[in-house]
Amino acid sequence: MLIQSFAINAQTTISGNVQSATGEMLPGVNIYIKGTLDGGTSGLNGEFTFITHAVEDQVLVASMVGMKTFTISISITGKEVYQKITLRETISELNAVVITAGTFESGDVKKAAVLNAVDIATTAGATADILGALQTLPGTMPSMEESGLFVRGGNASESKTFFDGILAVYVV
Repeated sequence: MLIQSFAINAQTTISGNVQSATGEMLPGVNIYIKGTLDGGTSGLNGEFTFITHAVEDQVLVASMVGMKTFTISISITGKEVYQKITLRETISELNAVVITAGTFESGDVKKAAVLNAVDIATTAGATADILGALQTLPGTMPSMEESGLFVRGGNASESKTFFDGILAVYVV
């Protein structure tokens, strides 16, 4: 019973090296025992070493971006485990990227455009400035002679900016 309790608390060193299918040593590969926090990263020469408290049969996993994830069953008996790992390249395909933007509509259907805090903070060129975000909207341009914005060739009196229901006045 004393021997069995010693085996439960024992530490086992797991080491090895990681290489590509062409024999090139791979640095920066994540190697870990599945379901535990035990693991490490391969160094510049592809070698890795870490200590685990896991016992019996475990699954060793090695993963790296651009490579197929490697898994192998290992038996941890208290003796040092050395594992040579060969990773193969995988072909990754990016999913389509969809970009959407807000629009102005003319007519009585939609008389206002509403920007929320996220829109203002993420508008390119606005530097999280409310008025700067409004000036980047399509069809708008700042008025130098009057306070306000020109919208699609109109004059500044045709567009109004409200913040929480209060008319905002531009000072030029």
